[in-house]
Amino acid sequence: MSFLGAFGFRKGTVGGVLPIGSLLTLNGTDAILWLDGDLDVYSDSGSTPSIFDGLVVTWGDQTTYLNNATQTAFTQTYRDGHGGWNNLDFIEFSGQTGSSNLLVNNDASFSALTELTILLAIKGNITDTWANGDVIIQHTDNFASGGTVDGWDLVYNNNLGSNELVFTYVDSSAGLGYNRLTIPFNILSQTLYTFRVSGDTIDAWTGSTDSPIWTNSTGNGMDELLSAVGISIGSFYRINGGPEATSNAPVDFGSIVMYGGPLSNSDVKLVQDNLVAKYNF
Repeated sequence: MSFLGAFGFRKGTVGGVLPIGSLLTLNGTDAILWLDGDLDVYSDSGSTPSIFDGLVVTWGDQTTYLNNATQTAFTQTYRDGHGGWNNLDFIEFSGQTGSSNLLVNNDASFSALTELTILLAIKGNITDTWANGDVIIQHTDNFASGGTVDGWDLVYNNNLGSNELVFTYVDSSAGLGYNRLTIPFNILSQTLYTFRVSGDTIDAWTGSTDSPIWTNSTGNGMDELLSAVGISIGSFYRINGGPEATSNAPVDFGSIVMYGGPLSNSDVKLVQDNLVAKYNF
């Protein structure tokens, strides 16, 4: 069966159980990326399903935008399963030096976003250690906290023994050149994290709640990304050289869902409820 054939009939379904057709567009805002560790995971360009403990080369997007995540180095990213994700498969990144990322090639659906909503069902990989700056996901031509580039990123930080997730967007008109929100990160717990950029505000949730748990509205809004780079998953992406070996996150992904704008609190909860039910968080 061709890649598009195997891929197409699954649109609007997550795990064959929870229908998402009504979630792909919420009040005019499209889901532009929906990656599910239990669906459309291949060991090649899209014809051979990845087996348990097998390499992941293509991770198929469940939206109509077909923003598939692909890997070119073919190392250190595996399909795993039945390890607590409600008996569903997930994607495991080793975090080892020199390991590869998965890259969603630049696309008009996200290349010029200044607002977004992203939900990530993740857990730390217990076999590897974390280092400050390890990248969970990013869309930037450098680390966003550099203050001289564009885009956004979500990275790990350890602050005096406390594990944190730091969402940063570039804000050239701010004093530091960026705006960020830091929240607690329970490394060994499978958790749903949600981040939303709306105007000058970053909001964040864990699990499914009616309103954000953390908010930072001290910025001036996210700068448009100027360089034609993709979304990098699990590693630092350099516009002139691919993944940065020192910033590979030892992270397990159940799902990544991204919308091309800020969802309302009620719409955020609709998607959260879907993912919480899927993984039985």
